[in-house]
Amino acid sequence: MEMGLTRALLCILLLQGKLWLISCLAHCSCYTFHDTNRNRWAESNQDCETRNGTLVSMETEDEWNFITSEIQKINSTANINNDWFIGLSIARKELEKYNSLEDKRKAGWSWTSGQKLTINSKWQRNEPNNRGRYDDYCVVISKNWPKGKYGFIKDVNCFFQHPYICEYDAGNKVNTSLNPVCWSNSSSKIRLTSCTEVNIPTTVITTTTSKIDATTTLPVQVYSIERTTAITTTQSK
Repeated sequence: MEMGLTRALLCILLLQGKLWLISCLAHCSCYTFHDTNRNRWAESNQDCETRNGTLVSMETEDEWNFITSEIQKINSTANINNDWFIGLSIARKELEKYNSLEDKRKAGWSWTSGQKLTINSKWQRNEPNNRGRYDDYCVVISKNWPKGKYGFIKDVNCFFQHPYICEYDAGNKVNTSLNPVCWSNSSSKIRLTSCTEVNIPTTVITTTTSKIDATTTLPVQVYSIERTTAITTTQSK
């Protein structure tokens, strides 16, 4: 179940010479919003890692909309512009390969999860502008900028200091005194207090030919599997 739609989803993983057909109906993540701290991008991500997470990777429109809705509830005391570091960055030498704004938006921007940016409609006007000759460019998400535009992004110097958003995969213990908020693509609830509210399937079917040979149940964390680049997915509504 994702935003009211029922979908059948299979993930296909080649492992040890076998095809693993994995039920991937759900994934869940939790998030903390560090609005009273200001750190550089690398320090922000390091702080997230000490808490068993990383800077947030927003790989779907639904997850992006959830994060955008959450930051509307917060007036950061650390940054009057309410810009938040997210887990998106690029090396300067990579960005400078491109001249047009459209090509720069489609350049090799990478999330901390290892995935590439695929949602290119969230850039602010004339962004990314890659002003200044920094070694790397990092990205912030804005609460409401330009006015009336919610959750749009821009590139900044990675050494600037901003509040930041951490993300934690389902099953990871969150080392923080903050109360995390959680989101799942399979829940009818928009906001969760814990990923334990989501029933993540763990049944795995293995096959070495076109005929199914055996069925095995393994302790699989679906969300971490979905982020493995060796996986392709097919969906049917």
